[in-house]
Amino acid sequence: MLQGGWSMARMGDHLLPADEAIHPALVRQTSDGDADGGQSQAEDLEWIRNILSTRSFRAADDLVRKYYDDILAYIRAQVGDKEESLNLAQDAFVAILRSLGSYDSHKSSFRTWIHRIATYKVIDYWRIRRRRQRQEAQVFVASGHDQHDDPADQTFKDDLVGRIEDKISQAPVPAQEVLRLHLYAGYGFAQIAEACGEPENTVKARYYRLLDNLRKEFDHESV
Repeated sequence: MLQGGWSMARMGDHLLPADEAIHPALVRQTSDGDADGGQSQAEDLEWIRNILSTRSFRAADDLVRKYYDDILAYIRAQVGDKEESLNLAQDAFVAILRSLGSYDSHKSSFRTWIHRIATYKVIDYWRIRRRRQRQEAQVFVASGHDQHDDPADQTFKDDLVGRIEDKISQAPVPAQEVLRLHLYAGYGFAQIAEACGEPENTVKARYYRLLDNLRKEFDHESV
């Protein structure tokens, strides 16, 4: 059992991908430490091959254990709530295990790849939260109340971090991805550009455009 309740035994082997879904890059790579990213990447590739070829329960557990705390911390830095973060981390690893066959080690390190998957879980979380807040506000107003009297609305307005995340969530998904990977995971623009398959200048432009919008709206406030 891992911190936060992850247990491969409890989750079951139905999470493991079918053995025929192996990306050609994984077949060509060797596990002698020469793979891009050094020994750690080689270890990851060996586990992935074992999962895909033999549905190794132990390899899947080892792979998750290696990155669980990293991904959980990355998610919680953006979500805040502990329980929500734990749920999103579990969802992320379910998606990671089910998508292993599509991982291409020639495009990015495994760590970068799983951070991208976790990023989309965070983006979905904020998108759903914004939609729920709008629906609740509509119900509140429809019941004859003034929206400005809504306690939930006032609590949200008082939460600067939440409002910043709400603003980020309104940006195009590619811009969100760059900002989250750079600010919260510490990836350089070159790494992000390579993983996304786009020019580095394009990635930088998205980041600085979104950052500029955030500064214009929130620079006069402090956490």
